[in-house]
Amino acid sequence: MIQTTLPLLVLLGPFTAILSDVILINEQKNWTEAQAFCREFYLDLPTVQTDDDRLEIQKALSGANHDTWVGLYGSICVWRWSYQSQDLLFSAWALTEDPSPRTQSACAVIRNDGFWYATNCTQLKPFVCYKGNQMFSLFIRTNLTWIEAQSFCRTKYVDLAFISGVTDNTDVLNNLIQYSVYEAWIGLSKNQWLWSDQSSVSWPSLGWSSGEPNNADGKEKCAFVNVNGLLVDENCDKVFSFFCVVKRVKAQVVRLAVKSSALLDESAIMLAIEKKMRIILLKLETDPAFSITWRAQTDGKTFKPLKNNARNTTIVCKQDQGLYFKGPR
Repeated sequence: MIQTTLPLLVLLGPFTAILSDVILINEQKNWTEAQAFCREFYLDLPTVQTDDDRLEIQKALSGANHDTWVGLYGSICVWRWSYQSQDLLFSAWALTEDPSPRTQSACAVIRNDGFWYATNCTQLKPFVCYKGNQMFSLFIRTNLTWIEAQSFCRTKYVDLAFISGVTDNTDVLNNLIQYSVYEAWIGLSKNQWLWSDQSSVSWPSLGWSSGEPNNADGKEKCAFVNVNGLLVDENCDKVFSFFCVVKRVKAQVVRLAVKSSALLDESAIMLAIEKKMRIILLKLETDPAFSITWRAQTDGKTFKPLKNNARNTTIVCKQDQGLYFKGPR
């Protein structure tokens, strides 16, 4: 029983996740053969870049002590502008830079010497937005990663800085000099890694093993997971066992806070919420194959009471881990 004092249901925040069921295929194949097998008999090689993904992989391994292919592979490593994915026709790379496919740095900055440098996309830096018609704005109050800067510029303006020639480069450089900024993101990047199922790659979320990817022999363009569930780059011609995705569902995770004037047990709360959510989902013409499940906490309970506030004796029942609505993707 959980005692509460006010009848209220509060939505604390939803988020969407793509969850997959995977199986281990104990056949030795190179990466391309593994991809073809999964696509013929199942869905695809798996995407592994969230904690839930890694948990599924560890479950599927079931203690197996060997390396196993997943769906990550190296792309052509071509530098392109974020703006309309335009080709790189003009460049101002510093003489000390190596913008070739060998470098793992996948995003570019312009420095106050007017030259471009390749660097890690997850660093926090000022950035330059492209306003269209060869006009630019420099942002220095908030430092962002390259991806965050791209999102900001696309929302507020057109895109991250698109530099099509010497005049554009000089204009951006003058902005840096005017505000004494050492370097700033421009809209130049390269996608070194892609997922077989075309999921968006989130570089900060990729769980690489220590020192990886290192492209040790210059030919390591595919990835496997090791016994710890971490990614390692390897020659695509090597043969390993592999995972296949057998089912993929889209999950909407919702966190709830509940207040009530009566004594309620968990089963009554869950039943009432499920009944209400089914009505809402049916009105929204959701796919009839959806299901509703609950996440339990480590103590086996779904809800937990919040601590009393000194000014308000209301106890709030909070569903920390989320309510799931699942249906076919």
